[in-house]
Amino acid sequence: MRTQNGQKSYPKCKPKDTMVGATTDLEQQSILTTAQSELIDRIMFHGIADLIQSLKFVHDATLYHSEMPIDEDEKTFLFNVKVLWEWLEAIEREK
Repeated sequence: MRTQNGQKSYPKCKPKDTMVGATTDLEQQSILTTAQSELIDRIMFHGIADLIQSLKFVHDATLYHSEMPIDEDEKTFLFNVKVLWEWLEAIEREK
């Protein structure tokens, strides 16, 4: 039997989402690897607030208290540091 758009229909087959034990791509992506889990555990053990404060200090010291000229590469590096501390702040809010 063909559907309206010309594809074959198999009445005995269920869509993937309705199968027992099936996982979606999103569920599979949310599983952490051992290394990722270990990194989060180490960050939490070290003290997430202290790490955030350290990242902010490095960012601000480099940006505002340094005589070093900042070009596009350095701006990208500093932005990455800022993104990291913002992600850590989000993790800290969830605990």
